[in-house]
This record gives sequence, C-alpha cells and structure tokens, in this order.
Amino acid sequence: MVSIMENNITNNLKSVPNKTTIKVSNTLRAKLAEIGNKDETFEDVIWRMIRRAEPERSGEITTNKSSVIQYKRKKEFIELATYLKDILPIRIEKTGYEYEYNVPPKKEGEWELDIKILKVYHKQKSYNPSEFFGVDNEHKHLSEEFTRIYFQLLVEIIYNEFGIPKWKYVPSADEINIMEFKAIYAKHNLSQESFINDVEDVLRNFSERKVDLKTKKQLENSVAGS
Repeated sequence: MVSIMENNITNNLKSVPNKTTIKVSNTLRAKLAEIGNKDETFEDVIWRMIRRAEPERSGEITTNKSSVIQYKRKKEFIELATYLKDILPIRIEKTGYEYEYNVPPKKEGEWELDIKILKVYHKQKSYNPSEFFGVDNEHKHLSEEFTRIYFQLLVEIIYNEFGIPKWKYVPSADEINIMEFKAIYAKHNLSQESFINDVEDVLRNFSERKVDLKTKKQLENSVAGS
C-alpha cells in the first residue's frame, strides 16, 4: 500500500477564532487550491462545500460565520422572447417562466439567490423544467438554453430587488461574459456569496460540461431542443 503524505493546513491568511491545524493529503490540498477563488482561504473553500452538502431545511442556509439567514422564497412570472434565427424570416416566440428565488435580506452583506425555474409555459402547454429543457434545475449547466434563461432571470431579479438597470440581454449561453457580472456585483457592492454560487459556479459548470449520450438525447428531444 502506498503511504499518503500529509500536509498541515493552517488558515493563517485571515484571523480566525479558535483556529486549529488539520491533516490532509497533498492531492486534497491541491484540489482545494484548484477550486478556491483568488481571495479565498482554505477555510472559505471548505465552508462553501459544507453549505452545498447540507440539505435545505425550510429555506435556512448556514454561513461561514455560523449565522443562519432566514430566507423568504419569492415566486415570480415573466415572459421572455426567443429569437428563432434558424428560421427564415426571423421570428420571435415568447415563453413564460414561473420561477422562485431567495429574497435578499438587504443589499449589503452576504446572501445567495438560489434561482429555480418551477414551470415553463409555451404555446398551449405548461411543462416542468426537465420536460422543456431536457434537464432539471440541478443540471441546468448541461443545457445551453436553460443556462441562457437562468442568467436572464438573474438580471431580472437584480433589477427587481435593487433597481439596478438591466445591463445585459443574454442572446446565448456561449456569449455570457463573467466579467460583466463581476463588474455589476463590484460596482453595487452585491454579495460575494451570490457571485460565487449564483454566477461563477454556474458558468464554470457550463464551460466544463460533459454531456453523455443519454443526456444528449434528452436535450435533443426536449421542447427547447426541438
């Protein structure tokens, strides 16, 4: 059996009360460094992973400060246009989306939106997300159209909650530029937690997506893919 070398990780980049030292393998330490952001400590990365692993309980989310945000979930409905450029002459189809998200307690501080599409209304029918897009909310990054609509909703929510002008129309998922979202979050002092979870992680998953044959068939046979 190969002996695994161990590293001591001490969070000395920030002042953390009651800090201690834990032992992890070189492989795990490298992975933590890889998935961490530039301004994150190892503790920040581990807390982010813990928050994702915890099951949702009545809309409560534990933060790395051991506080609990009591989120109110808000439901909204919106019509968004889809430009069918592959069909000549170019025409526009409108589709309705019922969605929900965490209402930020206030503009300042840390929060996340956790946007979920509940129903899609298209032509004469209503669909759940997996019927319409071919995948559910947890796998939205596998669908270009789901990802596009998700970021269009994100822009809409930021406008509705904070009055920040709609700075972006999302024509396609491939054209989404993370820098534009970072600039808005920085300019208006919006939550870093939201930027990481609602923007950065979703775009990373989309850019690194790997679609197997079964999922590819689901996407092609979905309403959005047909």
